[in-house]
Amino acid sequence: HGGMPYILLSWQFLYVLSRYSPGLLLYVFCAGRESTFNFLENVLSEVIDLSPGKYIHIGGDECPKKRWKQCPECQKRIKQEDLKDELELQSYFIKRISSYLVNKGKKVIGWDEIIEGGLAKKVI
Repeated sequence: HGGMPYILLSWQFLYVLSRYSPGLLLYVFCAGRESTFNFLENVLSEVIDLSPGKYIHIGGDECPKKRWKQCPECQKRIKQEDLKDELELQSYFIKRISSYLVNKGKKVIGWDEIIEGGLAKKVI
């Protein structure tokens, strides 16, 4: 999860949250809101400016997809994009972010879980 919980707490409108055990919180970006993608593209644009290397690691592991099952915005996105389930929603999310980065000249890498639901093109 790295720094994501701190980012998500700062931008509370971007996430779906659930407490699943005492003191432990699960955070995930809301894949249904365009504002999530706008925010991430802005952050990634800054990362690109600061990182001259050709690779960017986007993570993608341990995504608490069950949160998306309970999020009306995420469920709306699943229907709009004709996706089967939350696995395909993660794939949609990864593909969309990857496409942005590839268009900026970066090679995208991530954890093995990003292949669940279908792998985005040009992702390592």
